[in-house]
Amino acid sequence: MDWKTNIICQLKDHKRQWNVYDEIIQHYNRLLDNNTTLQIQCVKLENNVNHLRLANAGLEKASEASQDLANINNKLTVANEEVVMHLREKGELAREVLRLNHALTEVNEKLIQGEIQLQQYKNENNLLNNKIEKSEFEVNELVQINEVLREEFSAVQKQLDQLQIDYNRIKPSCRELEQELEKEKRISAQREIELMECKKVQLEMLNAEVERYNKTWYTNN
Repeated sequence: MDWKTNIICQLKDHKRQWNVYDEIIQHYNRLLDNNTTLQIQCVKLENNVNHLRLANAGLEKASEASQDLANINNKLTVANEEVVMHLREKGELAREVLRLNHALTEVNEKLIQGEIQLQQYKNENNLLNNKIEKSEFEVNELVQINEVLREEFSAVQKQLDQLQIDYNRIKPSCRELEQELEKEKRISAQREIELMECKKVQLEMLNAEVERYNKTWYTNN
């Protein structure tokens, strides 16, 4: 059961308890009305008894008057018993009302605590909603960035595929060029060797010519 359902159930229980209190209070008010009515009837009956007693002072031998007096006394006794019973119920009801008032106070305190907790839940829920909105905004931005990166990656992948195709196409030519380059390198190296040999021979010939010239010059002088 989540906290919202719990709060709603507490409010419904609170409403049912109030309905019970209303019924008890209405019953209590009815008892008070009945008690007041019975007290008024008792006063009237006592007045009637006193009146009949005064009237019966000279008619003690009249059986009809004696019967009426007995009936009135019986009614008075019943009325007094009902008054005592209602007073007893009134006391018990008063204690029950005090107990229910105490229980109602506790329920009100719990309800106030529940409202405070509900407000706290609302505040926390608002904070969570703000965080969720912020996270959703950031996620949307990341999704857009990811989409751009996907497009760029797709373009680069296409370029790479085209370069691979071009490389595969020119690879045989490159091998031929590499072979020709190796051949030219070998030829060039051989020519360098031959050139060095030729220069060496020329240098030796030049040195020999210089040496002959020097000998001839020294001989003539």
